[in-house]
Amino acid sequence: AISSFDVLDEMLMALSDRPQFPALRQIVVVGFSAGGQLVQRYAAVGSVFAAVERTGVTLRWVVGDPGSLLYFDDIRPTARGGFAPFRASACPGFNQWKYGFEQAPDYAANRNVQWLASDYAQRDVVYLLGGNDTNALHPALDKSCEGEAQGVHRYARLRNFIGYMKAREPQRLVHRWGVAPGAGHSAGQVYTSACGKAALFDAPGCTLNAASGALPAMIP
Repeated sequence: AISSFDVLDEMLMALSDRPQFPALRQIVVVGFSAGGQLVQRYAAVGSVFAAVERTGVTLRWVVGDPGSLLYFDDIRPTARGGFAPFRASACPGFNQWKYGFEQAPDYAANRNVQWLASDYAQRDVVYLLGGNDTNALHPALDKSCEGEAQGVHRYARLRNFIGYMKAREPQRLVHRWGVAPGAGHSAGQVYTSACGKAALFDAPGCTLNAASGALPAMIP
């Protein structure tokens, strides 16, 4: 009966207790693969972020190679590289939670999705892509029609979502992205790359790309 998001809310509020942690300035919420799915969805629907930031603590969200992402409407990537309303008859559950907001759990239900999308676009979100995370037959990859509506493999799905957010929120989008060259579906390879360390620690060696600019390279 308790949402994982409720637990994360409690963690963020506890960490932003200024008398308890007076030197804390930033919380970076990081997830890879299934963890990346959790972080992306929580960044979209979490309810305590404004309260945390009022204490002077900033939040960053690092989403690494998720198998699917939460979309804010029925738009999906097309085979020609654009975006269009998805043909629901091909996959009736394509916009149900966790892929969209239909039948969302209690924590995310009855929310104004347009406002959620606008707020999400303005959060400090960094997407990390493994440059070789392109195995459409990976044993842990979501191969449902709902997942495949977002792209053929993890790299394509994350690239497509960045393009979707760019098209949907062109004036508000502050997200960034980076690629770990040669990295497959490996948290170690992605997070120890130059862009991984830049996303986690603002380390030098990689300038993260603005999601409002050029998209990651298209990889078959």
